[in-house]
Amino acid sequence: WVLVMRRVFERTIARASPDNLNGLLPDPTIIDIASLAGKLLTLNPRTTACQLTMAHSRLYVAIKMSDCLALKWTKPGQGLSVCAVLDQSQQITEWVVNEINLQSDDSTRNECIIACAKIAQECLNLHNLETCFAVVQGLRDQRINAHVLGLMPDSSAQECKKTYENVSKLMSPNHSFRDYRGHLHQLAPCVPYLTVYLSDLTFIEADQNTFSGGMIDIRQKTLN
Repeated sequence: WVLVMRRVFERTIARASPDNLNGLLPDPTIIDIASLAGKLLTLNPRTTACQLTMAHSRLYVAIKMSDCLALKWTKPGQGLSVCAVLDQSQQITEWVVNEINLQSDDSTRNECIIACAKIAQECLNLHNLETCFAVVQGLRDQRINAHVLGLMPDSSAQECKKTYENVSKLMSPNHSFRDYRGHLHQLAPCVPYLTVYLSDLTFIEADQNTFSGGMIDIRQKTLN
């Protein structure tokens, strides 16, 4: 299985290479998440998506295969290259939540939700699934979700809800992320959703010594 994962790993990293993504990125500038605090409504969704895509791409291609083995990313001080991608996604999710929560009135809050949905859609257009899912994860946060579902039914809000629902369906873990895996096969290059690979690796690590009657139980090895 190590050889299989190596081939998957190398193919995935190649997809996320900044060189391969350059054709999709009109603005390759890298942005610092901390610098975005309080600025959501001043940002251009397309430009922001490009900058976040480049940032996540560079972190993704820096992942070391050794950091993906033995669940190292779950252990203190190990799997640092994997943790860097996860930390970046967590920062984006928290940024989305904080930007929306900062607003004191429903109108401005709705504008922030719509702005986040536009960034998520632009990331999706750029084949950046990691950042796209991080943004939508913020919109799905229990502190925000009620506001998302309660948007006024104007055209902008409806487009926002459509993006939210489409991406939520795409990132559903049902049937081992079946919708996501099907979508991924249509994209090259792209920045994939790392959590899916980590889930697969966790499953493999947990089951690699699973035996039944002295033989490997194939049913335990199948990704449902």
